[in-house]
Amino acid sequence: RVKMIPPPTAMIGNKPVSSMPSNQAKAQQGVLAKLDDFVYDANFKVTSYRFVYIPKSGDAIPVEVRGNAFNAECKQLIERSRPGDKWLVENVRAIGPDNIPRTINSVSLTLN
Repeated sequence: RVKMIPPPTAMIGNKPVSSMPSNQAKAQQGVLAKLDDFVYDANFKVTSYRFVYIPKSGDAIPVEVRGNAFNAECKQLIERSRPGDKWLVENVRAIGPDNIPRTINSVSLTLN
């Protein structure tokens, strides 16, 4: 028997949070994929995602990102972020030791 590796959880700041102080959120470098409660240690790498900046007032601004790190365009939006704004990370793609690309959960983060 072979046990399939379950999908990991996408995270910002090493934990799946729904809110975070803005200064702590701005210190993050990108999106992680972590696997909890699995028998073996399996590392996943985020290969791409869509970062959407949603200001408290104004239109949402989406950015396509390759890899796990925030790119220059994301960093500009992150620097503009203020308490009450939201970040949405969606269409997260990750690959694990089984080399099977997976689309995993989205992350919604409200800055406070």
